[in-house]
Amino acid sequence: METEPKTIRGGCLCGAIRYEGIGEPYNVTHCHCADCRKSAGAPFATWASFRRDNFQFTKGNPREIAWAGRVRAFCATCGSALIFMSQPDADEIDVTVATFDQPEIVTRALAIGAQSIGAFALGALAIGALALGVVAVGRLVIGRAKIKHLEIDDLVVNRLRVTDSLEIPRD
Repeated sequence: METEPKTIRGGCLCGAIRYEGIGEPYNVTHCHCADCRKSAGAPFATWASFRRDNFQFTKGNPREIAWAGRVRAFCATCGSALIFMSQPDADEIDVTVATFDQPEIVTRALAIGAQSIGAFALGALAIGALALGVVAVGRLVIGRAKIKHLEIDDLVVNRLRVTDSLEIPRD
């Protein structure tokens, strides 16, 4: 017996734009790059990817902005950031998880957008180590988080697999 593929529905704050994505969202990420921070008006944006042919707007048409070879779309009425494409003819569409009708279905995310592995690791902790499935304890203080050893089981960043751990020296 075949099961129906999962349908994720969502839309903007004011309801002028609605969409649906078919299938399990993948590449769930918290991005802290300057573009995402500015477009979201927040320290990071959380995205989930769908194959382009498995995503459609079901109500309204968002306003698209091409910037540096990439495309972002948002509701022209309320300003909700909705999608990102790495290029106009991309095979996948990244959708802001905050606009899902049920954003809680996304339970794990990877932090991206920092300039170095040290900043990447600290950025991931700043947005919530539990989202990565990371357990961290120790001496380094970042705000109120203390970290001595960071271990990540199976981390994939831009298709590069990282299976090491990061030791933070004691002061």
